[in-house]
Amino acid sequence: MSLVNSNHIFREMPVMRIVRLALTFICGLRAADLQAQTACRTADSISASGLVRIREVVHSTRSGTAALRTMLHVDATADSQVTVVTVDSLCVHAMQVRGTDEGISFASHPVHVYKVGTQYWVDDPTPGSRRIMYVLSSSFGIVERMGL
Repeated sequence: MSLVNSNHIFREMPVMRIVRLALTFICGLRAADLQAQTACRTADSISASGLVRIREVVHSTRSGTAALRTMLHVDATADSQVTVVTVDSLCVHAMQVRGTDEGISFASHPVHVYKVGTQYWVDDPTPGSRRIMYVLSSSFGIVERMGL
């Protein structure tokens, strides 16, 4: 009986190895997915007020606001074209541009990214960080920076 149990254990060992490898692979992917999801800062009161301010800038007819739009190289844009980005890969790109420009680790903490027409606007409202809104082109080139 012990011989049968020993053979049974040895036969299952390769299966257990495969299961362990599969679990490690699956868990590794999930950990990477979770890590990537932290690139986009979650919606909060700051992003809500950011949306209000950005929408005011991109659709207001006031002369001062129109001048700001010209400086930022953005056309008048409908409110529906201004949204908070939640796609992790886009936030990672935005963080990389910001980090490279400021000489910091792009993965230091999540940022708010807004899609404004074809542009991306990046804000890092983390206390202690420099509040600079980056305006990026659709290909993530820096169009403008503005201090907040």
